[in-house]
Amino acid sequence: NNLSNGSRFFNKLEFSANSVRKSSVLFANELIAEALWTKYAPRSLQPFLPKVFEIDTLNTAYEMERIKSIKLRDLFIHLDRDVKTWRPIVHEIKKFLEVCQEVEIEAPFWKKICDKTLLRRPGLEKFTEELWNCVEDCGLENNSTLFHGDLHFNNMFFDFGKNRLTVIDARGEFFGHWLYDVAKLVHSVIGKFDFIDTRLFSAGDRNLRIYSAGTEQLEELFTEEVLGDLSAEQTRLVYKTTASLFASMQPLHKDFPDKIVEYEKIFEYFNQLAR
Repeated sequence: NNLSNGSRFFNKLEFSANSVRKSSVLFANELIAEALWTKYAPRSLQPFLPKVFEIDTLNTAYEMERIKSIKLRDLFIHLDRDVKTWRPIVHEIKKFLEVCQEVEIEAPFWKKICDKTLLRRPGLEKFTEELWNCVEDCGLENNSTLFHGDLHFNNMFFDFGKNRLTVIDARGEFFGHWLYDVAKLVHSVIGKFDFIDTRLFSAGDRNLRIYSAGTEQLEELFTEEVLGDLSAEQTRLVYKTTASLFASMQPLHKDFPDKIVEYEKIFEYFNQLAR
């Protein structure tokens, strides 16, 4: 629903009444990694994941449970921004993050984020140095936890009848860092990525008007319940990482130059927040 051209479609989806078959030719390894992550994630994460029925490695496809509940992007943008509606959702998101936080290993992760940012935006040497300084301030140079890797609203569903949060389209790596997932959430809740991605904004030379009136209380709820548990150093790292997301995503949206302009403005906003 974001009006992107064909360059942004990587997978083929086939639906039946109770399942979805997802396949990819261009990104075969990534899709199989995603399938393995979903099927073999630790038991503590399984309540948040769709069931995987089959992994077809020869045809680079997998079949999973069809989730029929509401996608959080649609809820956030179009349907309901009431804090009472979102409080149980935020509660389940916190539970997911806490499960990820419990499993910690010694392994590098953040250097890859710095390298990816610099690869996509070669002019951001100073910024990536500052991002790495944030990592060092948190003592996370060689620290990894379980994580999803792409935890934004377009990859999340919520079933109000069962009070069930379901996440899809994981990055495919078991270990990254839960604070990276928090940054992904910040880029949806505070950065309003979903509104810009669906072109619900008015571009101007200096100002950006996003059609997101009514989300202010949700920002406060998220800030209080999720960011409120972080240390000052962790909060700075999350904001700096959010800035890196808005910087490194720009080459992926070159089909819409007006989006790139707005992403750059939000990159600068979060970069300032992290100072």
